[in-house]
Amino acid sequence: MTNLPKIGQPASRALQREDITCLEDVAHFSKAYLLSLHGVGPKTIALIEASLHKYNLHFNGVRPTQPISLTIQQTYTHTAKTQKMFDFVVATASLDIDVLCRIVTDHFIWKIPGTIEIHGVQILLQQLSSQPKVTGIDITSILTDGNLGSLQGMQTLENDAQVYFATFFEFDNDSDNANITQATTYEHVTESLASQFNLT
Repeated sequence: MTNLPKIGQPASRALQREDITCLEDVAHFSKAYLLSLHGVGPKTIALIEASLHKYNLHFNGVRPTQPISLTIQQTYTHTAKTQKMFDFVVATASLDIDVLCRIVTDHFIWKIPGTIEIHGVQILLQQLSSQPKVTGIDITSILTDGNLGSLQGMQTLENDAQVYFATFFEFDNDSDNANITQATTYEHVTESLASQFNLT
């Protein structure tokens, strides 16, 4: 029986209500389910996930992580903003809560126009956790200007399907340490986005 990390009273009480008292108990639950509990947020999940990895455990439904292949076809100037755009695309594909919490604002919004609008990292990860696993990302273009940025490319999924995407970013200011306040993504996929997100 491996002790849970220190996660604070609200999160501890939320887990106790589910009879979760050790890391082995956590491994019976999905990340999305735990995020749905009142008192459990992305930072709590990040702490628990780090402890799970330390003991070679993982959330229910999560396969041991395999690195996502990332290729970049365009020569670009590396800046803090371009790095955050890369980090966002990779972190949403790998469901990396810790990275997302560092690079987006508290009032972050993600949109697929005409389909879905998500407010906050927690709900974003709940939606993405049910999607097919991304195995590769090929970046074809990246641009930044002031507090705006864009990145486009293609994702390869575990079933070998390909998703072409363009994401437009808005940062909270022009400075190098700015975080992402909004991301708007356009995707070309073989089935409707509404059905992918169970919106039909």
